[in-house]
Amino acid sequence: MRFPHMPKQHNPLFLCRLTLAINLLCLPLIGCTQRPYTGFAPACPFTRIVPEAADYTLYHGKETTFNNMVVRASIMSLQGDCLSGGKKILKTRIVLTLSVERGPAFTQKKITIPWFIAVTHNDKIIGKQVFESIVSFPTNVSSLQTKTKMAIVSLPIPPRSVDSGYDFQVGFQLTKEQLAYNHQHRDVGFYRAY
Repeated sequence: MRFPHMPKQHNPLFLCRLTLAINLLCLPLIGCTQRPYTGFAPACPFTRIVPEAADYTLYHGKETTFNNMVVRASIMSLQGDCLSGGKKILKTRIVLTLSVERGPAFTQKKITIPWFIAVTHNDKIIGKQVFESIVSFPTNVSSLQTKTKMAIVSLPIPPRSVDSGYDFQVGFQLTKEQLAYNHQHRDVGFYRAY
């Protein structure tokens, strides 16, 4: 049985030309339905590791001897990027790489190490967020490198411009005693801005 609107013979060349014509007619419609991408990856404010807060040493008790050392950590590097969080919000994502060593006084299976991101504007601290990195040591491992979880900081500035005096400072959240220890026992290294 043949339908009345179907041609008697199926010409392959005719079908090919018909398909090509339909595709060419639909091509302008595709351009109308999709908006061209005009976004860009925003530039990030300068981010620097604070030299005085780049090391974290925790002791058991008041004596700062090797036998009383619980853990020592150093910030090795940081990675990050920026993206738009809307017309007036710039979001920055930061991940730190830490080198961590456990000492003779380490008795737990894991330890929590606090670190911070401070937001400065024209060299004045306007905000600070403290994060925690939980480090677990496998059996018979005394030192390791690990990454923190991604931290996200939002700035109330348009993503299209970052020349607004904002920057970030990153370091370990130290007690007064730990900061004093760093000043007395550590050579302050040079950390470049990212």
